[in-house]
Amino acid sequence: MSPAFFFVDDFLKNHLDYALAKRGKQVLTFFETFTAILKSTEIHKSLELIIPVRDLVQRLCALILASEGTRDEHLIGLFKLMKTLLDQFPGERADFADKALLLRFLVHDCLFLTVTQAHVGHRNETSLPPKCKDPDSRSWAQNLVQALC
Repeated sequence: MSPAFFFVDDFLKNHLDYALAKRGKQVLTFFETFTAILKSTEIHKSLELIIPVRDLVQRLCALILASEGTRDEHLIGLFKLMKTLLDQFPGERADFADKALLLRFLVHDCLFLTVTQAHVGHRNETSLPPKCKDPDSRSWAQNLVQALC
């Protein structure tokens, strides 16, 4: 077993939720490291020994869909990781339980939802639409939509 195997196992079991609770560039670094490991090692060949890929895709989907008030760096990390998994395992993009919900969320909430009267009065900028506020998060939302279609 490679050291990456143990990192991935630990990441999935202990650190994913912890990373999502953090703020700032540390979050992006965390997700970028995991994404780089998936892309540049052979760990994807052993991933099924750690967690079924379909379950991991479903978990990431649930985290994205539950991202109320989530900051852009969290969304970028989740989008990159999900896209990397779908690129590594193209069979998983065919249909998973919440694929239609995820596509709707990405297109509607992340990219095209606009501020309405119902949103006026929110003090928290991260809760105002659209969910993806900066160019990087919008670009990664589009990349994930392309990967899903």
